[in-house]
Amino acid sequence: MKKLPLIMLYDLQNLTDYPLPAGYHFRYFDHHDDKKICAEIVIATNEFPTEQAALQRFDSEFSPHLPEAKHHFHYNDR
Repeated sequence: MKKLPLIMLYDLQNLTDYPLPAGYHFRYFDHHDDKKICAEIVIATNEFPTEQAALQRFDSEFSPHLPEAKHHFHYNDR
């Protein structure tokens, strides 16, 4: 299958304000912390059987694009 670039656009002027639930906040993406968090999420959803497999996927699919992903993550503090 041929890979095609995808660009998604959205008018950010008219966003509805949805406050985050207690215990959640937005923060900047941090490769070292979030790589492990992303691996834990995909393991919990049974997408990958092991942390090693999830981390390999992260490295191959997301690590090349880390500069673009810097500001797009939120998580639960607990």
